[in-house]
Amino acid sequence: RKELLVATRHILATDFRRGFFRHVDALLDERILVGTARHSSTSCSLEQASLRPLGYSTLADLVHHVRKELTPAQLSRVVRIFSRVLHDVSMNMPLSMQVTAVRLLLHLVEQIVTNKDPNPQVGRDLLVRILNAIIQKFVTVEQRVDGLLEAVEKESRESRETK
Repeated sequence: RKELLVATRHILATDFRRGFFRHVDALLDERILVGTARHSSTSCSLEQASLRPLGYSTLADLVHHVRKELTPAQLSRVVRIFSRVLHDVSMNMPLSMQVTAVRLLLHLVEQIVTNKDPNPQVGRDLLVRILNAIIQKFVTVEQRVDGLLEAVEKESRESRETK
């Protein structure tokens, strides 16, 4: 699977990337993209965990290149997937992937606004979901920063008291 993802990333850097558009729905299924974590052996789950960032970054590249052709349903799935990636705090999801998720979500805004869906509420709902995901990330970052600042202040007080 890793070799396929790497090869796909290389192909996405060429003009052949348009050939992947018809497979967007399949790639938006995370079970197909990165597999399931229901393996009994530890080596399989570790392998699957290491594939997640590569799989999501490959999907982000594809979505970025074909975003103008995505349907509202596909855009909704992309927002769901990358909102979840944005909030993934596991050790297997690097910060760079969370940054990629934010960039992709922000790049989708223009496409959502200019979408010609007969029901404008669909686009509004997607924009609100993106906004909520980013706001929630700011809240999470603020809480972590506050906790880190308190820990540093406590350590500083303790070190002064021991002197």
